[in-house]
Amino acid sequence: MKEIKKKHILQESTRSDIDPGRLADIDVDFVEKPTEPLFHQSARFLYVIKGHGTLELNKDPFEMKPGTLVSIVPWTLSEITEVKEPLTYIILKYSYHIFLKHTSDLFVHSREAHLLSLSLSQRAVSYDQKDLLDTFVKCRDISFETLNRMTHLSLSHANCLLFSYLLEIATYHSLRSSIDTTETPVPVKEKIFQYMYENSHKKITLKEISVLFFMSESSISRFIREKTGLSFFDLLNEMRVAKAMDLLVHTDLTHDEIADLLGYTDSSHFSKLFTTRLNMNPREYRSIYRSSHSGSTDTDIQILEEIVQNSHTDLSIKDISLKYHRSPMEINRRLKSIVGKNFADFLHYVRINKSIVRMLETNDPITDIAFEVGYNTMKTFQRNFLKLKHMTPSEFRKIATLQEVDKK
Repeated sequence: MKEIKKKHILQESTRSDIDPGRLADIDVDFVEKPTEPLFHQSARFLYVIKGHGTLELNKDPFEMKPGTLVSIVPWTLSEITEVKEPLTYIILKYSYHIFLKHTSDLFVHSREAHLLSLSLSQRAVSYDQKDLLDTFVKCRDISFETLNRMTHLSLSHANCLLFSYLLEIATYHSLRSSIDTTETPVPVKEKIFQYMYENSHKKITLKEISVLFFMSESSISRFIREKTGLSFFDLLNEMRVAKAMDLLVHTDLTHDEIADLLGYTDSSHFSKLFTTRLNMNPREYRSIYRSSHSGSTDTDIQILEEIVQNSHTDLSIKDISLKYHRSPMEINRRLKSIVGKNFADFLHYVRINKSIVRMLETNDPITDIAFEVGYNTMKTFQRNFLKLKHMTPSEFRKIATLQEVDKK
């Protein structure tokens, strides 16, 4: 059977599966074998506690050993290509856009903020950072205590502390990863995504990128679709919406100001594209994720059944919130503890698995199946199918068909 080439996994842009209002979120990962290539939509620090291996960032290899600090900025391609000893590392995910904004406001001289930003994006790895373990532990404690409501800290106070710890980590990384500001790096096509993210507030074009990366416009379009499943303009909007989500929650900027800051034509254009992507408008998103109240905790099974039974409809977390009198953050927290997924991920999980059953049991067109299980566009269906199964629906059906032939 012919092997089908996999696309790179596209990671979601949100840092916390529970509360996008948090500036940072922390986790621990254990790796015993090489991983699949992964595009990160959100920034993160990796801090190696033990083990030994090799990590590639945009195809550049770096050694992973205890005390290694890795800075991954949005739209970096990462892959652990070698594991000599099982790796254990902390993952500190944070809002890159908001962190840089606060850092810029903090420094008197813009050059200092610029150099810090350069160290995060251009010098990905620093070593001998064992003194930072205590800082990561503090981040973990704040994250755990606020998540489980074990502290009197408000979300804004917790975010202030997290920012101070992030700044400490970024500063130590900068000190131990020297920057040559005169260096002009050779363009690597995997860095197209970082360039798009960093310039998504401008009216960038395929023509501009083709000149910078020495590729034709058609080659760039094809490369972007092969790696992400999205067109150039859909990917650009994905990046802008991710930034808008942070600005809505962490700043008091008006919708007009956010639209202008991110390169949208006007606030109406911004609202339309934001609503299409998240199934709620910017005003609703800001209102929901700035609130902190929660409701009762005795209806978990009802909510799960509601999602499974109505996954084919335009079901939203706002619908569940209103029906069961729980805040969206509380719903996500409970779902995460029960099924390991937040509302959006669980809904996609249910829909994609229902689509697989339909593809195996019928010869219905994939487009019909996508709409039948609850998707309004093929683009959204394909993106989520690829994320969960690491192949397109057409590739899945082809494999299933070939397996049936082999059985006969």
